Amino acid sequence: MSKHTIAVLGIGNMGAGISKNLARFIKQNPTFHPELLVYNRSPEKAQRFAQSIANNDEYAKVSVSSPEYIAKNANVIFSCLFDDHALEIASKASSPKNGLLFVNTSTVYPAVITTINQQASSAGIRFVNSPVFGRPDAAHAGKLVSTMAGSSEAKEEVKPILEAYSRAVIDVGEDPKLSAVLKIIGNFTIASTIEVSAEAQFLAEMNSLSSSAISDLYSHLFPGIFAGYSAKIHKSLFSAEDGFSIDGGLKDVGFARQLANESGSSLPLGNLIYDHLQTAKELEAESGEKWDWSSLAKSVQKESGL
Repeated sequence: MSKHTIAVLGIGNMGAGISKNLARFIKQNPTFHPELLVYNRSPEKAQRFAQSIANNDEYAKVSVSSPEYIAKNANVIFSCLFDDHALEIASKASSPKNGLLFVNTSTVYPAVITTINQQASSAGIRFVNSPVFGRPDAAHAGKLVSTMAGSSEAKEEVKPILEAYSRAVIDVGEDPKLSAVLKIIGNFTIASTIEVSAEAQFLAEMNSLSSSAISDLYSHLFPGIFAGYSAKIHKSLFSAEDGFSIDGGLKDVGFARQLANESGSSLPLGNLIYDHLQTAKELEAESGEKWDWSSLAKSVQKESGL
């Protein structure tokens, strides 16, 4: 019986972390083909990643490949591509390997996931939608929270691989779009914590209370994401280098607004956050810097006259 080959499409901040842990997983599991295939639209980035772990015995060999080669030779493909269109192109690669399992890890709109699932099924490709929660540092540390939805058989096969880069795996059923819904709602919740943290800190400053007191309070009452973003806002640590971009925030909060509109749900906070992200994008352009989505706090700061 031939050994299964694992591949990754997209070696960005998140894809590099996931790929690193998959290379370690392959090295530790001799039942898999001892080589990780990777593809990136910017080949230089994929080459740099492959070279970064090339001389480390902890990891399997990494080979930079084309989507066509990967589709014909890989048994399990992980997609870490940023946008829906790129994912659709990847999922329709010609002549896929028999029994191919395609796993999406990115935030993609539910209707698009449904279309991709139908296309994959028609092509004989098994599909699991598995978007992840966590920053790039969590991806590198193998501490992401993964969701998954798809057929029971496909999920059973892929779960041990997901655990290579996840601290938890949440199964939401057999309809792939459900994990997309969960991901959108989860990201909206995270964006909401940034909005609340920003409003609270600038309310404190307008009333002669140091924002550090709010940050300290959150570290005790709400450890984790709430406390983490509160500390970033207090220290004005908005660099996009290791964070989630404003464009990514606009995309995901936009998805939440679209989902609410299509389902008849009310999402007033989503509208406010979206407006603040748009303002942050304008302020980012004026600054000449690159900020992450927690910089929406600068919009709240501007409105507060601070």
